[in-house]
Amino acid sequence: EAFIKAGLDLFGDYGLEGTSTRMLARKAGANISGIVYHFGGKDGLYLAVLERISDRFNELTAECRREAWQRLKESLDKPQVLEILKSLMISISQAMDGGLKLKNAEKIIIREQTSPSSAFTALYDGYMKDVLTLLSNLVARYTGKSADNEETIIRTHTMIGQFVIFIATREALLKKLGVKKMKPEQSDLIRRVILGNIEVCLKAWAEEGGRS
Repeated sequence: EAFIKAGLDLFGDYGLEGTSTRMLARKAGANISGIVYHFGGKDGLYLAVLERISDRFNELTAECRREAWQRLKESLDKPQVLEILKSLMISISQAMDGGLKLKNAEKIIIREQTSPSSAFTALYDGYMKDVLTLLSNLVARYTGKSADNEETIIRTHTMIGQFVIFIATREALLKKLGVKKMKPEQSDLIRRVILGNIEVCLKAWAEEGGRS
């Protein structure tokens, strides 16, 4: 546990390549040989950190995702699909925006998107694949296109990307707002704005599908 916490801290700040086993051992307050003993080496520890992030994300969003998948088996109208999608996006955004309660988890996720390591699959298979598939199915149900349609997949990434960009550019936003830390009401406003954008986009995409 001490090594995983040290990994979250150091991998988040310095990345996999920039973090040495000596740094990890010092941060964990443990013998360097423990990394090999427990994880098989630094790469194994990094994989364990990614698995911890995935497990925590799944824990926070499992109920909402389970309900969404169940509702998709029903005959739903567009307002119902939109309600499910908004609820899911709120759950995902709260997990991504500090809800994980794991230091530097967001940094590690962003780094794996921009400079993926060989362990990226642990994040993708761990939670991203299911989330993106679920969201694509909801977008498809609303717009009338198939879930595996290239346009549907890209539109789904457009939606989730709105939340990611606020994490990736948080410091610039704080600077512009003139605050050192995001207030709860500001986080709520961000969610409301993004959900409003998503609703407008979905309606426009559905209209495009109808015209075609």
